[in-house]
Amino acid sequence: MALVGYWRTSTTEQDAERQIQSLLEAGCEKDLIYGDQITGTSAYGDRPGLSECLKSLRPGDT
Repeated sequence: MALVGYWRTSTTEQDAERQIQSLLEAGCEKDLIYGDQITGTSAYGDRPGLSECLKSLRPGDT
């Protein structure tokens, strides 16, 4: 069982570091944190980080 995290920012001006830090503090391992810099209106299939995150999930993961 693993705790898997995902972050997203919309623009290059936004910094994902706070989101990543929060995921680490919540117990996610660094290699199980995925992310995308893409608009929130994009389709889920257009988010490579989210797709990778979902592919990594195993039974029992959170």
